[in-house]
Amino acid sequence: MGAGASASVAASVEAASDTEIAEVLKGLSPDVLQKIKAAVSEPAKKNLSNASAMGKWTDKECADMIQGILNQTTKGPPPDVFRKFRPFHLPEYESKFSIGMDAPDGKVFELDGSEKTLLRKMKEMGHGEGKLLVLNLGSYTCPVHRGQVQNVSTVCQEAGVEMLEVYIIDAHPVDEWSGGPIDGVEWSQPKTLEERIKIAKVFQEAKGIKANMVVDDMSNPCNIAYEAVATKACVLEGSKVVWKTGMSPFQYDVDGLKEFLASKKAKS
Repeated sequence: MGAGASASVAASVEAASDTEIAEVLKGLSPDVLQKIKAAVSEPAKKNLSNASAMGKWTDKECADMIQGILNQTTKGPPPDVFRKFRPFHLPEYESKFSIGMDAPDGKVFELDGSEKTLLRKMKEMGHGEGKLLVLNLGSYTCPVHRGQVQNVSTVCQEAGVEMLEVYIIDAHPVDEWSGGPIDGVEWSQPKTLEERIKIAKVFQEAKGIKANMVVDDMSNPCNIAYEAVATKACVLEGSKVVWKTGMSPFQYDVDGLKEFLASKKAKS
């Protein structure tokens, strides 16, 4: 089944009532019903093209995937492309971003183009000592970030925690490691701040993002400091980093974020 057919089936199911779905299922043979049952119960396969399988990868699964890409034994971009655009994923990279450290700062911009720093923006939001705040860093061309941003927002709302969306360097623009078009539009890597703000606004509108949003400077200080690309979420308590997702996007664990915020709320 092609992507277009899959989308058509999904749309039909979403539009149908429970009664209509039940009537359709009654008319199917036992073999077809078993096929459907097997399909929905089978764990999502962990690979680069399956965004729904991201989040719960082990460190070993991540390492094996990276080695597979670099050795060209796993489907993925050419090794030189991967090395250029995913420096934080390379086996030789030593992470500098860790739980317990002070939250890094960096130059950012509001969507109106006004300049400030990330920490100043958080302070303007009322963040301070003893308060929790979720930083969610990513881009429109990252399918995992794009697909999960509303879930992260819901998790934050349910926990009563502010969220700050930080728009970083695009993960899969068509002129680098292409992720293909989004709703028929192909996006190139922004070369100017104005272009980055433009795509951030499109992302905000397309996904209905209500949370505060800032855009990383074109020198990418927040992406570098938070080792974010393709997507990263972290929790700050006051000035400290107290939780973070692991290697993106494989360990972009939204369920883990929900559990952590619930545990903090239970202790308060």
